[in-house]
Amino acid sequence: MGFVAVSGTVYRFHNAPWAKALVTFSLDSGSYTATTQFPKGKKTIEANDNGLFTIPLWVNEEGAIPSRYTCTYPTGETFSFTVPSGISAATISYLRGLSETIDPPEPNVLATTINAVINARQFERNFTDADLSIAGALAVVHNLNTYPSAIGVWTNDGIPVEPDRVTYSNSNAVTIKLSSFRPIPGTWRLSIGA
Repeated sequence: MGFVAVSGTVYRFHNAPWAKALVTFSLDSGSYTATTQFPKGKKTIEANDNGLFTIPLWVNEEGAIPSRYTCTYPTGETFSFTVPSGISAATISYLRGLSETIDPPEPNVLATTINAVINARQFERNFTDADLSIAGALAVVHNLNTYPSAIGVWTNDGIPVEPDRVTYSNSNAVTIKLSSFRPIPGTWRLSIGA
C-alpha cells in the first residue's frame, strides 16, 4: 500500500500567500489491493500561514483501478489528476500538469447555458478604492429583487478576484468585503447576476 506526499503553496492572485486556505482532495472512484479496500472519499487540508500544505494521498500500486483525484481550491476551481505509482512525493503543480484536458460540454448543455446568460438579469458597475468603506467593504444596492446567483469582481486588468466575504443584506443589496486587496489600483468592475 503506497502513499504519496503531495505538497503545494496556495497564493491569492495578488501574490500574497493564502493563509489557512482549505484545499480538498476527493478520490473519484474507489479501488482495492489484495488486502485492503479504498472506497471513494474526501480529505481537506488547511494550508499554514504561508499558504503551504502537504497531504498524503493513496496511490494504487497493486490494483487495476488507478488513484484518480479531484482537487478543489477555496475559490471552487477544480482539476483532476491521477497519482502515478513509483514516487514518494510530488508537488500539486506537477500533478496538475499531468491532468487531462476536460472535453467541452455537449451542445445542448452549452445552448442551455448561453440562453440562461442571455435571459439573466444583471447589475454592473465600476468602482475604485474611494468607493470602499474604511473597513474595505463595497455596499451595493442592485435592485434585482432577488438574491444574486452570481457575483463577479475583476481588477482593472480584467483578472477575476474572489472577494474576502459577501454579505447579503436583503434581496436588493449586498456588501462585498475587499479589504485584503487594498489599496485597489485603478478602476475595478463588479457584476451581479440574478
